[in-house]
Amino acid sequence: MSAFTYFLVGVNTSARAKHGRSPSISSSRFRRAVGFPSQRGEILLKGGSPMGETRRKFDKDFREGAVRLVRETGKPIAQVARDLGINAGTLGNWVDADRRRREGGDRQPSEDERAELARLRKENAELQMRCDVLKRSVALWVSDAMGSR
Repeated sequence: MSAFTYFLVGVNTSARAKHGRSPSISSSRFRRAVGFPSQRGEILLKGGSPMGETRRKFDKDFREGAVRLVRETGKPIAQVARDLGINAGTLGNWVDADRRRREGGDRQPSEDERAELARLRKENAELQMRCDVLKRSVALWVSDAMGSR
């Protein structure tokens, strides 16, 4: 029997007619014949990762060269990734990281910036306290004015 024949034996086609859904696999014979594992643990016992592929590592020179290709040629990320044989999402992450690095998005604030930030936080706390005092005084004034009627 071919795999297609096993597929036909293992599929419950009445489910589609009754519920309008895709057919479901109802036979364990189908899973065994086609080679589907009955438990997730069987995949891990055979070795390798559950996804079937190992994670590739790219050296710094390759990453920088790929980003430079995108930046200097103006080609779309997907096309450059396809030409290099890598995932477009991976190349997109490298390009974004390079863009952030170039724009200074990953840098730490300088001493002057930290001092100004501390001063502004202190000033903000003082202004919030003043605002709270004014709100309470207005609330007291309104309750006193309403009570005198």
